Amino acid sequence: MVNENQKNGRYPHLSGINTPADLKNMPCDNIKSLCSEIREFLIECVLENGGHLASNLGAVEATIAIHRVFSSPHDHIIFDVGHQSYTHKLITGRREEFDTLRHGGGISGFPKRDESEHDAFGTGHSSTSLSAALGFAEADRLSGSDAYTVCVFGDGAFTGGMIHEALNNCRRDLRLVMILNDNEVTNTAKMESFCQAIGIDYYGPVDGNDEFATEALLQKAKESKKCCLVHLHTQKGKGYVPAEENPDRYHAVHPAFAVCSSGNSFSEEMGSYLTEFAKKDEKICAMTAAMTSGTGLSSFQSTHPERFFDVGIAEPHAVTFAAGLAAGGYRPVVAIYSSFLQRAYDNIIHDVALQNLPVVFCIDRAGLNSADGATHHGIFDVAFLSQIPNVSIYTPVTNEALRSVMDEALQSATPAAIRYPNGCEDAAIVQAFYSQSANVFGRVRADYAENDAQNLDAVIVTHGRIVTEAIKAKEVLKERGKNVGVLLLEQIKPYDKIAEAVAHLLPEQASRVLFLEEEIRTGGMGMNLSSALSVHEVMKNKTVTIKALGDHFAIQTQNEPIWKSFGLDCDSIVCDILC
Repeated sequence: MVNENQKNGRYPHLSGINTPADLKNMPCDNIKSLCSEIREFLIECVLENGGHLASNLGAVEATIAIHRVFSSPHDHIIFDVGHQSYTHKLITGRREEFDTLRHGGGISGFPKRDESEHDAFGTGHSSTSLSAALGFAEADRLSGSDAYTVCVFGDGAFTGGMIHEALNNCRRDLRLVMILNDNEVTNTAKMESFCQAIGIDYYGPVDGNDEFATEALLQKAKESKKCCLVHLHTQKGKGYVPAEENPDRYHAVHPAFAVCSSGNSFSEEMGSYLTEFAKKDEKICAMTAAMTSGTGLSSFQSTHPERFFDVGIAEPHAVTFAAGLAAGGYRPVVAIYSSFLQRAYDNIIHDVALQNLPVVFCIDRAGLNSADGATHHGIFDVAFLSQIPNVSIYTPVTNEALRSVMDEALQSATPAAIRYPNGCEDAAIVQAFYSQSANVFGRVRADYAENDAQNLDAVIVTHGRIVTEAIKAKEVLKERGKNVGVLLLEQIKPYDKIAEAVAHLLPEQASRVLFLEEEIRTGGMGMNLSSALSVHEVMKNKTVTIKALGDHFAIQTQNEPIWKSFGLDCDSIVCDILC
């Protein structure tokens, strides 16, 4: 990336915008050039660092117009989905830091309250904005403030149920301006009949990529001093031909270093296997919450369109819908990111598990996911699923294991969760645990032969991609005179069943057992499995350590490997075993 002085020379108008006040003072004749510079800047940064590109390219003029009409931070501006806030960040004092976007300790890819006074509300997930905006607007009404609340929702956010729940709660006398950024992700053909029905003034539609038309309409909405909805049409990917022609492909861009070089991602492998299984079993259905491509279901959608369902950003509905399909005799598979599954916790308990229905949850992005930050880490699902009766939890981390556990889960008569990380399989894991010399007992794999167990000073019990850190630690400890074995779990629940397999593979002599996981400690694998193991004779002479995330959100404050940020890296493991 070029240095800041070079950037300022290439972006003369943008380099002069450090606060929204600078934008208000900019001559109208310079606005079009500013928008072009912002697009060029975003393309350069996002293609190198990764991030959400197409939606931000489409929202440039609308964001400029919002800041010219309203006065942040006095007026509260909330973006939803939050990933369309890049232009907002650039013009609110974060341009010089933009190279750190989505890096540890750098700028978040979403609005973040402790990052800037201009980020009124954090919106890492979707469809929450209007509920929060109503809270701001009611607070201003109660306190007598003349501030406006501006809620910008689009890029699929309008498909979420919370938006519609909040619309039902709107008051006409609130200084609340709702802006629908309609980039053809949502069906909004009848918005004006819709707004009339719920008693909200409607303005538009207007070309949201025409800054002056948008600014004029927003000014009109502001002057009404009433709760209203402004309807904008924008082009997703505008200004970058590849993104204009294929907005889904450029919705989220991954930097070169994050691309799988050894084959398909786990998401793609899951989708491929599911498509294959569905050819043999006409009862298999698949569903997603507006993440068809992200969860690897594009192939299933094209091959089995009648059994594919995209319900929009409505995760609770997706789970209960799946429960209904299962009760109707089908085998539904819900493909969903770990951090999005949190939104459907009650539905999993009451609608799936309580009725013991055979729904399969394919949980993508399980574990730590550095780029998207705290809102997207999949660190809670093990703990909350572990507490729910009837639910089995599988933890594959190779393609072979993923296929095997999917086959087993799809034949189960009870709910099953299959959690796997972002990215693709690691050759080191395949070599250590899936070679002919691997020692296997049930769904537990050891990187040592059964006869070698009695020579071990310690055993690391783990699951998921963090096993790579355990493999590294084993080699370092070997150089320091310690014999360490690693157990890789392909399944963690039922814990009693897995405990039997682990107990069979542990050495009989006194030694240390370290449970390693990239999830929260409380209620996680380590606590549950160590408890289940405590009844086994082999544990009476063992020193137990649980190494996991503590009672805090996983927020990286430094630009360093994510394992190191949270004390789960090779060096930390070595220290724990030697101490």
